[in-house]
Amino acid sequence: MTRSQAFARAVCLVTGVYYAAFGALMLARPHSFWSRIAPIGAFNEHYTRDVGSFLVPLGVFLLAAVSDPRRFRAVVGLAAGGSALHAVSHFLDGMRSTRNAISDLALSMIAVLLLLAALGWRERRQ
Repeated sequence: MTRSQAFARAVCLVTGVYYAAFGALMLARPHSFWSRIAPIGAFNEHYTRDVGSFLVPLGVFLLAAVSDPRRFRAVVGLAAGGSALHAVSHFLDGMRSTRNAISDLALSMIAVLLLLAALGWRERRQ
């Protein structure tokens, strides 16, 4: 296994757990997610569950990509694009606190890591 393959697998594992766990929390305990993790705007239980219903399968597919990231390039690319747009959304809202700045930085790092994973496992041809 090359370093880029190991990197891609590690990124898929970490981000897969991240998205699956937050998605599951949003589905099972939407108010807890809103009040403790993302108290942005008015609480909307239905919308929080809707977002969770997309994050769980995304996380599951990223976890499946750990086995062979090359076969799941589209999933990793989709996750990178979605993560980048999510980070942009947070930056457009503006940084209101240190907590927001840390969250925005983390979202940006997730997008960058997924993009590197999607692009990084090109095999050398000899």
